[in-house]
Amino acid sequence: MSRPPFARKLPLLSMTAAFVIVAMSIPVIPGYDIQLAAVAGIILGPAAAMIAAFVINLLLALIGHGGITVVGLNALILSAEMIAGWALFRVLSRALSPALAGGISAFLAMTVSTGLMIGVVALGASAVGQVPLENVVVIGAPHHEGGIQVPHSGEIRNLSLRRFAAMVLVLGAVGWPIESFISAVVIRFAARVKPDLMGLAPTYEPV
Repeated sequence: MSRPPFARKLPLLSMTAAFVIVAMSIPVIPGYDIQLAAVAGIILGPAAAMIAAFVINLLLALIGHGGITVVGLNALILSAEMIAGWALFRVLSRALSPALAGGISAFLAMTVSTGLMIGVVALGASAVGQVPLENVVVIGAPHHEGGIQVPHSGEIRNLSLRRFAAMVLVLGAVGWPIESFISAVVIRFAARVKPDLMGLAPTYEPV
């Protein structure tokens, strides 16, 4: 079944963006909040996912959740997770059930976005003259990348790039399986009630 024209997806884009913002307010463990970005990407597709990622980060920045000057970077990282989730689901759903494909896609997509986040931090440190990360202070309220809470001003002093990467990977090792399971449950439900949202053919179960 073909996807509807982009204009008809705008209401879905709005609802999905709101869904992700609400999910981001749900803490799983200290320092890690779910965001279900991969689920949003699977539902929206690449183009709409990029728009949703920008809108989400812009709205969060306007309410003090993350800096307004890094909306573009945050949107890029969130878009990467959404698009990776969409692409992986398209491949895995050919051989696996929607729930299993969705859970695996979400897990792998979070590793992609977290790796990109660490790379951006490393490039940012080198771009300002090889400044060690322990001398870098993040300005603004805490925000989230890959579900991991990035601290605000003063909270990452004396933190090397290696320690920063270790911190986010340890949090991810705990939080990613939980979010992957939640993503699988959401995808399983969506596949049963509205499979066309994810490009799946309707399934008919015996009564």
